[in-house]
Amino acid sequence: MTANRVIVLNADMSILGTTNWKRAIRLIVKGTAEVISESERVVHPSMKVPNIIRLIKAIRHLWRKEVPWTKPRVHVRDLYQCQYCGRHLSKHNATVDHVIPKSHGGKDRWENTVCSCFSCNNTKDNRTPSQANMTLLRQPHKPTIMEFMLRKIKAEGLEQVLKDLDVY
Repeated sequence: MTANRVIVLNADMSILGTTNWKRAIRLIVKGTAEVISESERVVHPSMKVPNIIRLIKAIRHLWRKEVPWTKPRVHVRDLYQCQYCGRHLSKHNATVDHVIPKSHGGKDRWENTVCSCFSCNNTKDNRTPSQANMTLLRQPHKPTIMEFMLRKIKAEGLEQVLKDLDVY
């Protein structure tokens, strides 16, 4: 589990995402969040780093209708796995590949982008996967908000915390 990340739940216990432990402690001290589960890491004689916090007041909308597209979110959707060779990647060695290259009219969209390693991205170059004789492990798709949140928690290494609390 990643000791630097904390799961954030809405007041109704739905998953909002994650934050760093320092921000989580600030929310607790300000009284805007409460601790649901804490780790063994002590930051003060009277306080441990939380694993999960719950906001006291509900946030109405994280995103209104859908998860907005960004390169880091493509990495999360694909769980930092190269969609060509299957290699698991770190945040620092993951790239985003356009299935239909931008030079051929491809857009920055969920359905046209995948997580890729540098090697596969360079091998594919400015071609489509079929032109490069490469196949995708999974077709790119637009994730639902809940699907994205669950993948983010898994990608951050926090899945076991939710399983231990029977939330997942």
